[in-house]
Amino acid sequence: MSARKSPGLNPASPDGSVQVGDSPRPAAGDSASETAGDGFLVLDAVAKEFGSRAAVQPTTLTFRTGEFVTLLGPSGCGKTTLLRLIGGFEHPTSGEITFRGRNLAGVPPERRPFNMVFQSYALFPHLSVYDNIAYGLRAAKLPDAEVRRRVLAALKLVGLGGEASAAVGQLSGGMSQRVALVRALVREPDVLLLDEPLGALDLQLRKRMQMELREIQRQTGATFIYVTHDQEEALVMSQRVVIMQGGRVVQVGAPADVYHNPQTRFAAEFIGTASILPAEVVRSDGRSAEVVVARSVTIEARVPPGRTHSPGQAGVLAVRPEDLRIDEAPSGRGLPGVVVDGIFLGESTHVRVALDGLDTVRVQWTGSVSAIPRIGQRVTVELLPAQATFLLED
Repeated sequence: MSARKSPGLNPASPDGSVQVGDSPRPAAGDSASETAGDGFLVLDAVAKEFGSRAAVQPTTLTFRTGEFVTLLGPSGCGKTTLLRLIGGFEHPTSGEITFRGRNLAGVPPERRPFNMVFQSYALFPHLSVYDNIAYGLRAAKLPDAEVRRRVLAALKLVGLGGEASAAVGQLSGGMSQRVALVRALVREPDVLLLDEPLGALDLQLRKRMQMELREIQRQTGATFIYVTHDQEEALVMSQRVVIMQGGRVVQVGAPADVYHNPQTRFAAEFIGTASILPAEVVRSDGRSAEVVVARSVTIEARVPPGRTHSPGQAGVLAVRPEDLRIDEAPSGRGLPGVVVDGIFLGESTHVRVALDGLDTVRVQWTGSVSAIPRIGQRVTVELLPAQATFLLED
């Protein structure tokens, strides 16, 4: 299995899928709503209703060739439904899905150049590892020599070259996940749809598989569309993250962008850790705003692009733990409060401070662990300028 070339649009292959080539990748979008245009897989105002319930509100997204995109959100946000719409397992109530300019309406899952990996793996327990992976290729009537070439190359790709004859019931969770992955990849799909495939693995194995999935995606050149509710998983693996809430897309962007520049309060709180403080606009130039926090501290803050704000407009300040500092000496430059406790996270330590008249915030401690302020100690929490984001309430 090698990175795909650029053969252009060809007739249907022996396995019933359309074989296509690559197209140049445009710059990644950074807004909640994209324009249906260039892109090899496009969702244009796609919506899905189940009875009176809108599972997916009209959604426009463009997926580019060879990228890793994650659909991220809580349970019930519509991310799996959106994935199933792409795969052809559900049909849109309205809107259209196009692939290389071809409308996929009425095209069944087995005729789309996509494959899907489920959380349950869905391996055949009575077949060996080799026969599980070869099943789809044989069903497509590929020559035995080609089946063998693809299966052995796939097993080598995921480090299972010596497990071809093993029974799937003897495999560990991580090995089973790899088999399910290469069974989908061996048919060389242009798009691989992954529905929380790491959800059943333990933490350490899940972290290791995240790195393996990234590497496999790079080596194969396929587009991966990945569904998860795990924010860390999304940030670690993705080139772009699509954040969903209540059936709608609220933000699209690179991992660093959605973390540092949330466009809604929901996005700020769902990605990473964010403390939310009441704030009011003093002035704004469209790129940043001067805001007063809790009617006591004035600070420069980021604002989402394209938003306009007026003096006196109320909202909230979303601030990350690393953008706060603790001053153990009382000062007038921050927000006073009392230390509640310290949280050791391995690579960092957070100190929780109950601010006077406000909620509790989490501050990343930059000193030594032994110097963390004691519980009950009075401190001042200072906000670093131009780091936090001013947002209107969702």
